[in-house]
Formats: sequence, structure tokens, C-alpha cells
Amino acid sequence: MSFEIEGIVKELGDEQSFNEGAFIKKEHLVEVQDGAYTQLIPVTVSQKNLGLFDAANVGDKVKVDINLRSNEYNGKHYVSVNGWRLAIVEKGVVDSSDQTINVSDGEQSTTTVDPVNEEETDLPF
Repeated sequence: MSFEIEGIVKELGDEQSFNEGAFIKKEHLVEVQDGAYTQLIPVTVSQKNLGLFDAANVGDKVKVDINLRSNEYNGKHYVSVNGWRLAIVEKGVVDSSDQTINVSDGEQSTTTVDPVNEEETDLPF
């Protein structure tokens, strides 16, 4: 079953090895907009697709082609999201934590954007 998700790379995972190196995978988090809410989708890449996210950085907007896989173990069912193709839509975009990474001039800088007017809150600080 093949699907496509589009979102912001939130975390690039480390390589994990199982069965004495017989199986290797990485798990990356992609934040996807779901109506009024956002979802963090753990995208797994393994074996021949390990380098799929090598060109991506945290904060990049990406499109990922995925397959959904389900396994049964001891009467429980587990679902995994496996990435098999990636396209970088935009480098360093605004993410949900209101951080902007500007890469237009080759340098990375971070700017914080205040989404709430201080006068509208009733917080004491």
C-alpha cells in the first residue's frame, strides 16, 4: 500500500542494528499537518534505503513516499511507516515551534517569531 506524506523534518534518527547487523534501520520524525492539528509520523528507512534522508536537514519541508506495513506478534498487531522515496520541497522552512531557518544566503540563522500578542494573554509574565 503506497501513500505520500508532506511535512517538516523534525528529527533525524541514528542507525540501529539488529540481529548482529543482519537488519539495519533509521527512524526519522516528519511533522504532518492534519486539519487543525499536527502529527509526528515516525518514518522508518531500512537496508537499501538507509541513505534516503541523507540530503535532508531538520526544518526541511519534504515529500516522502511511504508504504504501510503490519506485523502480528503474540496476538498483537504492529504498524510501521516505511519510506522509499524522498523529495525536498523547500530547505529550512517555518516549523510549528515558530522557528525560521534562513538558508537563502548560504548561512543558517534562527529567528523566533512571537505568534501571540503579549497584551492578549493573561499570563503574569
